[in-house]
Amino acid sequence: QLSFAACMLIGLFVHFASADEQPNEPSLVAVNQIEKTNSKEVEARKLRSRNQTPPGDGKEELLSKRFVMELGKLVDKDGERHSSTEKVILETRPAWAPIGVAHFHDLVANGFYDQCKFFRVLPDFMVQFGISGDPNVQKKWRKDILKDDPVKFSNNRGTVTYATAGPNTRTSQLFVNTNEKGNAFLDKQGFAPFAEVVEGMEFIDMIDAEYREKPDQGRIQQNGNKYLDKNFPNLSYIMTIREDKDDTPDTEGGGR
Repeated sequence: QLSFAACMLIGLFVHFASADEQPNEPSLVAVNQIEKTNSKEVEARKLRSRNQTPPGDGKEELLSKRFVMELGKLVDKDGERHSSTEKVILETRPAWAPIGVAHFHDLVANGFYDQCKFFRVLPDFMVQFGISGDPNVQKKWRKDILKDDPVKFSNNRGTVTYATAGPNTRTSQLFVNTNEKGNAFLDKQGFAPFAEVVEGMEFIDMIDAEYREKPDQGRIQQNGNKYLDKNFPNLSYIMTIREDKDDTPDTEGGGR
């Protein structure tokens, strides 16, 4: 019989494993992964990320920003689909993870997340997104690899964190923690939150979970929303994410 700890590790592998590329055997490294890629690409990502340093070293101060994320195709607890869009407010926390924050600011400024789908949704755990609907855009940004930020804040409910394929492999994929009690077990695995939902968490809870983990990451990478729209038409999605320059972020933070 498997021990409780072993069951937890296998469970994590099932939850986090991407359909992109999956190792032959679940290992202690593999179970910690959310975005899978082959070992050669992981090593290449590590090499590309080594020279990165946190923003602010000799540069202008990295400030917290507030963003409006407009969501479509939401479903309420009674299964009723909403025809209207709803708005969620995110605030970035440079003190938690400056490298991750700076990269997110850049991605949003370039419209990367517009029309992105929530391709993995696990109730009471997390919702994941961040593969562009345009394969050409995805190909460009997937080459921009981040060095890890140390974990300075726990994966509480409402925090936003990068998915990874191991150490120093963050790109554009993100997840929002939805567990009411948080996902603190992710902290020791190196998942560093960099932002949090400050308004509209009830709409994150309405993201459609119909397909769970069925969408294939590799096919999303290759064919974008064309593949998702054909095979998973009810996926909730991000219409746009835009900086809200009319409001001042709460620089303290604290999770939801």
